[in-house]
Amino acid sequence: NTYGTGLFLMMNTGEQLTPSSHGLLTTVGYKIGNEPCIYALEGSVSHSGSTIQWLRDQLQIISDAAESETLASQVNSNDGLYFVPAFAGLFAPYWRDDARACIVGMTASHNRCHIARAALEACAYQTKDVFDAIYADSNVSLKELRVDGGGTAN
Repeated sequence: NTYGTGLFLMMNTGEQLTPSSHGLLTTVGYKIGNEPCIYALEGSVSHSGSTIQWLRDQLQIISDAAESETLASQVNSNDGLYFVPAFAGLFAPYWRDDARACIVGMTASHNRCHIARAALEACAYQTKDVFDAIYADSNVSLKELRVDGGGTAN
């Protein structure tokens, strides 16, 4: 699972091309020499780490990405504030190009800590949506998750 600008989760499905009926992409995982092609199911989300970059560059509520975790840890919950980072629509598993980013549930008691927390939680919610779609397509429970990318620092 890569947490970078976007978020990408792949599950090896072996030599069998497995079409998704739950909003995932079917893709080539890898091919080595004369060995058979290995396929994968992939969930692609357009904004993950770039959501944190948006907090920094557009809202200017953090000075660097690491500050998002610092702020988020200063509150016990999102207190009903949710962030949907659909800046370019929703990708897997929804594929809604008409969706737009929004922050909902905001009250006068919310502050930048809640917004930072909601942004980080949005990455987790999007990951869960892709996990659920992979499980629905494969009926295989996740046993191990290997992660990389800048977002893993939070």
